Amino acid sequence: MKVTIIALATMLAVVPMALADEDKPEPPRKGTIRADELPKPIPELVRKIQQLSRKIEPEITRLGSKLGEELTITVKKLCDELQCQDQPESK
Repeated sequence: MKVTIIALATMLAVVPMALADEDKPEPPRKGTIRADELPKPIPELVRKIQQLSRKIEPEITRLGSKLGEELTITVKKLCDELQCQDQPESK
């Protein structure tokens, strides 16, 4: 019971400090960079890469789908061939 009261009192003491910290803008973390902070050519390159990605993504999806269909057909043919080999030949 005493542990619960101490934990509750500690939480009540910490909450106002946590709320006060939310008002302050956070300094940038070490190792993080925003795109706006980069030299001008880099954000432009990122936008171009994103544009190219949007253009080629449907093409990649289409090729993946076609490859999946071809693999399914090939596997079916192999299964059919293996079943033919398993069956005794009648003469």
